[in-house]
Amino acid sequence: MAVASAPSAPPPPPPGAVRLATVNVRSVCDRWMQRRPLLRARLAELDADVLAMQEVLTGSYGQDRALLQVGAHDLRTHGQERSRETAKADSGEVGRAKSESSDHGELDEVRARTAGRGSDSVTGYQTVLGCRAALHALRAEKRWYWVIIAGPYGLVQLIGSAVMRPLPAAIEILRERLAAGSGRMCGRLLAELLLPLRQIVFLPWYGNSIAVRGAELVPDGSSLEPLASAGQRIAEDGEVDGPAVVRPVVGTHDLLSIGHMRSAHRVLCVVPDDRVARTEKRAHDRSPGVSNVAGRGVERPQQDASASAGTSHPRRMWVVNCHLHHDSDAPEVRVRQLQSVLDWLDAAEHEQPSDATVLMGDLNASPDEPALALLRDAGFWSAHAAANNGHEPKATYPSGIEAPLTDQDPPATIDYIFVRGAARCVGAHVVLTRPDDDDPTLFASDHFGIMADIEMRTPDL
Repeated sequence: MAVASAPSAPPPPPPGAVRLATVNVRSVCDRWMQRRPLLRARLAELDADVLAMQEVLTGSYGQDRALLQVGAHDLRTHGQERSRETAKADSGEVGRAKSESSDHGELDEVRARTAGRGSDSVTGYQTVLGCRAALHALRAEKRWYWVIIAGPYGLVQLIGSAVMRPLPAAIEILRERLAAGSGRMCGRLLAELLLPLRQIVFLPWYGNSIAVRGAELVPDGSSLEPLASAGQRIAEDGEVDGPAVVRPVVGTHDLLSIGHMRSAHRVLCVVPDDRVARTEKRAHDRSPGVSNVAGRGVERPQQDASASAGTSHPRRMWVVNCHLHHDSDAPEVRVRQLQSVLDWLDAAEHEQPSDATVLMGDLNASPDEPALALLRDAGFWSAHAAANNGHEPKATYPSGIEAPLTDQDPPATIDYIFVRGAARCVGAHVVLTRPDDDDPTLFASDHFGIMADIEMRTPDL
């Protein structure tokens, strides 16, 4: 099987391509203190325009923005009123986090503060969109222990997230030391007995995150068409500074509970005009107009002649980050979960039509599972397969990391980037495949990641 991997640093993206990447970061498990600098370095190497992370501790914990080395920032939480003092305690920065359009409090939006001509984020990400999926799932699924653990008067609220913040890593380190200590069977049993406690202290922050290179974009009314420099940074003197970047649209970040303590979240991004290729349609392109997805009837934005004539025409791209149910013996659950995501996404596209849609993440499904067939029937195609003669990776999990509590599972391909719409994949790789230079048993995560370079297409008329 031909598999494209990146044994060294990933190649630079082709000019004009949008680089996408998805990584399950394994929260603070599996030798976290040792692999944290390695994971941080590997994420920086990806140089992705849009990065999806699963199993990350987001919100006030800030594992996502710490990995991306986002410096001074403002943290805003949807769906709950918080005082300036609370926001300051949670994020470490002065800022106000107010209730916005969402009706729940599990969506977090982090804006990197710009200093001079660019973001103070070392990796350049100016927007980090997190969802505390576990809390949201507890609430949406009406689990009885929601009230006890995370409800308005639950343990999390009474103790306070600021007090609990040191506990996830500390408890996991204790569990690993017990499992690795003398009397291995006894130690592993004690580690398993501590698992429920670990789950409780993970709850306030456990979820997924989408990092986007550019700052949030406020559309002019309901139209994004006039935004000629949609993704360009503007210097203090008003001049364009630096290359055009992909930017998320304000008010489009949303979260969906899909059952079994899992959630998906989405955001609409704008790809600036000079990142759009104008060539004839090829394989995997999707023409504007009504989608070719049978029975779904999703309206795509219509192409106008001004685009091919050189007039600015930024492209819209919905990005969905998913983490599906993990039980290998329950493929029907993943089918139901993806069907819910597709219905939810179709509703969003009716309200905010896009030129292309990206669905990526840890889908916990092998390439031949019915869940992925459902995606293909809905018009999606795998970026890795498109760029590698129809082949998926040999495996994206497990990576080979050795840790006292590492899951012992057979190799499987379960991480993907799927695309539909006016786009073409010009390259895709398996990433995070290199172990630490000094320790061949230490990898950045227990998963490899997937990286894809996508050309947004505007067919000549």
